[in-house]
Amino acid sequence: MIFDADILPSIVFGVFVSVALIAGLQMIKAETRSGGGAENRFADLCFWLMVAAIVGARIGDLFYKPEVIFTDPLEILRLWNGGSFYYGGAAAALIVGWVFIKHARLPLWKTADMFAPTLAIGHFFVWIGCFFSGLCPGRRTDYMLECLLSWPEEGLNSIMAIPHPRPFYLASGSFLIFLFLLMLRGHRNFDGRVFWVFIILHSTIQLLVDTLDFPGYIKPSSAIFSNSQVIYALTAIIGLGMLLYLWHRSRQPIPEGS
Repeated sequence: MIFDADILPSIVFGVFVSVALIAGLQMIKAETRSGGGAENRFADLCFWLMVAAIVGARIGDLFYKPEVIFTDPLEILRLWNGGSFYYGGAAAALIVGWVFIKHARLPLWKTADMFAPTLAIGHFFVWIGCFFSGLCPGRRTDYMLECLLSWPEEGLNSIMAIPHPRPFYLASGSFLIFLFLLMLRGHRNFDGRVFWVFIILHSTIQLLVDTLDFPGYIKPSSAIFSNSQVIYALTAIIGLGMLLYLWHRSRQPIPEGS
């Protein structure tokens, strides 16, 4: 056996994450060149977003499994062990991105629109990596698509874990969102529209998939909804509110002399 059974899934997932980062950086670079923006400033923004996402995800682990602080505090620095908290990384990246954009005096919503398709294609590669590596398990069901996609019971060559179709659903949805955002970008009539449409669609697809495949490991036994369902429902509502607000603001007459 060339690869250790514990290492191979992480290698497969790492490759797809790397592809997601490279694809995102290339898209942003192409966007800034075509739009005549400051390429160096956007490259710096991408760097700080990645740093913030990694740090925020690891700090989020402290809330998800606080016992690590006392049993093995150095675990928070072992990035190769995975287990990073997605919501912590997303929150940290949003905060750092907003601060950087304000400090660099970049147009806030126009910049956010540029990143929206990049986020969608990035999610696509990450979820596909989850599927092929088997690192994103779910509750076993009798769905037809699961029967078509599941590998033999012993996994791929008895090395890889049996994949669950949940990340495949999310990857497919992310790719469709990516294509839709590319079309929407050409018909943008106010800044921020593309970004908040991404937030709404992304949250809706996550909510639907989580409803079909209820991840019990983040759901307290007495809870009606899982943590992720509550979070994605709230982000979808916030996204819809922001979209309506920006649309209404774009229709207001511009004061003379401004």
